[in-house]
Amino acid sequence: MYSVSELYADFKSRGIGVSKETLLRYLEHFEDAFLLFTLPLAAESERRRPLNPLKLYLADHGLTHAFSASGGLNRFCP
Repeated sequence: MYSVSELYADFKSRGIGVSKETLLRYLEHFEDAFLLFTLPLAAESERRRPLNPLKLYLADHGLTHAFSASGGLNRFCP
């Protein structure tokens, strides 16, 4: 689960200057490019559903390793 406010606070604590509007635009671009998709959390109440944070899913989990900042070796390539 995530919220743009939590992501914004994380970037701010790391000294990365970005606005919430920019984060929302990036999220839309990532969804348009089919890199990730979001789903609302299941809730019994229709009123409560839009208030819950979205659940974020990567379209390809290999992207996590491909763009990792760890600098480790790619174990999957010969």
